[in-house]
Amino acid sequence: MAHIDDELLVIDRVGNQTHPPHGGWLVWNPIGENRLRTECGPINVPYRFSGGLTRREVFLTLDDVPLIRRQATGCPTCEQLLQVGCGSAELAATFAEAINQLTIDIVRGEDADWLTAMTPLFRLLPRGVYLVSLDEYFPTDGQGRFFWNQFQSLESFPALSACIDLSDRPCFLAPTQPTNKFQRSSFTQAQRDYRTKPGLALKLDCKVSALLDGHHRALYAALNRERVSCLTLSREYW
Repeated sequence: MAHIDDELLVIDRVGNQTHPPHGGWLVWNPIGENRLRTECGPINVPYRFSGGLTRREVFLTLDDVPLIRRQATGCPTCEQLLQVGCGSAELAATFAEAINQLTIDIVRGEDADWLTAMTPLFRLLPRGVYLVSLDEYFPTDGQGRFFWNQFQSLESFPALSACIDLSDRPCFLAPTQPTNKFQRSSFTQAQRDYRTKPGLALKLDCKVSALLDGHHRALYAALNRERVSCLTLSREYW
């Protein structure tokens, strides 16, 4: 029998009313290697709406190289800034290829089936307890703009700030792959499976997640004015 520190484990399920459309799962991840993680550091940039606050740099990094850069004050309702594509093109390509190896269908059946498929992603992350939920995303940045080609420089991202909403689930996206990763063959495949194969997303803050896999499916959904399903990993409660 496997030891609790040797394998992923579903420790609880969350009801559908709290996390639509299909509920969520609390997963204990003891195998994480802390390669894909959030790193913070103070900076001395005054917040433009208050002389008493400064912004802090927050990075989503892979092997210590930033994929996404944010600036935040720590105030949940204050403006946050975001920039994508901060690392090298080679790193982005390597990351995209590694994530694209995952084959995950809409969660169904035994826990072991989809947990096994997600093992490579959990291995990249820090150890700990995660909420895994199936969420519906608008393929935009929350301001009516298609998400994939936004935030090439540091700019305001209002959906990262706390707002009054009946749901605490994310519903807008930030990209992790550059637009030059578009491939017509992948887009053709997305037309066939975007309703049955969810994307993979990592919650950043408030209403925004970083899309790890599923950029072509999100593009196809946008062209059809539909939302795209993603399995979202979140550590916000722990």
